[in-house]
Amino acid sequence: MAAAAGAMDFFGLQGIDLDKGFVRETLTCENVTRSSATIQAIGSSPEYLFTSFEFGHRNLNSIMVYDLQDSFRPVTEIGHCEIYGVGLNSAIPTTKLRWFSSYNMLMASGSHSGPLGVVGNIKLWDIRSGTAVWELKEKVNCFADVTVSNNLSVIYKGGVNSGEVFFVDLRNIDNENSWICLGDSRKLHYFIIISLVGYLALKVSKPRTGPSVRPKELDLFFTSVSAATVSSMSTVEMEVFSNTQPVILTILMLVGGEVFNSLLGLQLMRFKFTKNDEPVNQVVSVISDSEYAASANSESQVELVHVSGYSLISVYIILVPSASQILKNKGLSIQTFSVFTTVTTTFANGGFIPTNENMMVFINNSGLLLLLIPQVLLGNILFALCLRFVIWALEREEFSYILKSHKQLGYDHLLSCFQSLCLTATTFGLILVQFILFYSMEWTSKAMEGLNSYHKLVGSLFQVVSSRHSGESVVDLYIISPANLVLFIVMM
Repeated sequence: MAAAAGAMDFFGLQGIDLDKGFVRETLTCENVTRSSATIQAIGSSPEYLFTSFEFGHRNLNSIMVYDLQDSFRPVTEIGHCEIYGVGLNSAIPTTKLRWFSSYNMLMASGSHSGPLGVVGNIKLWDIRSGTAVWELKEKVNCFADVTVSNNLSVIYKGGVNSGEVFFVDLRNIDNENSWICLGDSRKLHYFIIISLVGYLALKVSKPRTGPSVRPKELDLFFTSVSAATVSSMSTVEMEVFSNTQPVILTILMLVGGEVFNSLLGLQLMRFKFTKNDEPVNQVVSVISDSEYAASANSESQVELVHVSGYSLISVYIILVPSASQILKNKGLSIQTFSVFTTVTTTFANGGFIPTNENMMVFINNSGLLLLLIPQVLLGNILFALCLRFVIWALEREEFSYILKSHKQLGYDHLLSCFQSLCLTATTFGLILVQFILFYSMEWTSKAMEGLNSYHKLVGSLFQVVSSRHSGESVVDLYIISPANLVLFIVMM
């Protein structure tokens, strides 16, 4: 029985005979300067032994392939990298080698920690041709460790910044954003905590009705979880809640929304990078500053949508007597309704409305519906397009870097120009198709009874947009045609 051993602090690869207990052979690798090399990683297949060498001056690294069936005869050299005149990434030696038997390829990975954080690369080598068939450069959330699964044909990595486990399916390895997160218990803890806090806040605050119809404990907890997960389901009539309790639901849906959580993730990553950079605070990282400028632009966009949405809805209700009379009859304040509708229902796409009838009571207030439609789209599918437009419109040098390097920033909502345009065209195309079908089938139906043509037009548009995103209802879904219900299911 034989084994191979090497180390980073002495030269050569030792071939050890375990049965007799002695070094059978020492394998070395030399470059043109005659400098010896240390061992960075060792791997094997049934036929070959793979060894990653780094030379003494640290100016060259390579992977040697030896034949296990022919007395460690050198077969080929792959991954030969010299650092002169090329980028820093080529100076990173391979520190892990794994044989991918199901694909007959060698996985080689290496990483380096510096002032800008941890960077690295993962490559799959074809031993027969000596070429890398796939390479991934890790810059934002580099791997702390990486391995392969022959049975599942996937590569796993542990993110050094996020602490999450990701995998990539080799069948989709050429696709953009191939890494898929397996999940993080911290996210579960986050939603459990905010759900419990929301439940306690709803329990302490007093409802509008008396003790005889006070919501049950389970109903309050269900409503809190539903708001925190933005699933917009409730077992309690919304008008039971006082003006304070919708504010609590607003906060829950805001902190549980997708946009807020994406911004929170960026801020946590920024904190980790700042913490790692403290010992070398003399080094200024222009790249890291640019990477997180996207976060500031996202926050500005969110604030702008919230403030403008709240202001427009409040002004509309104040100026339109029919809308303000509805809130007055239900005992709702204009401020509470405006904040709740803007933050949670439209932008967070939660679907909650502080009225028992949802938006059906505002079917004749077409102006209000038209104000809500852009907010619904901005909080969902068009957020990426608007974010890219805001960054482009600011015309700053570091922002131009953001637009060019959107893949390396690690922010999923920042897409390329082509992707943004395709997403926009797809969104409006689906809305148009659904609007035409819904409008034509429900024009003379009972759901549209008593409305003029303008109200039918705006109401249909709002219902179509809302069904795909926020889940609000401006018509009674119980009485619309079954064909439209199937259409809603498909579009959702």
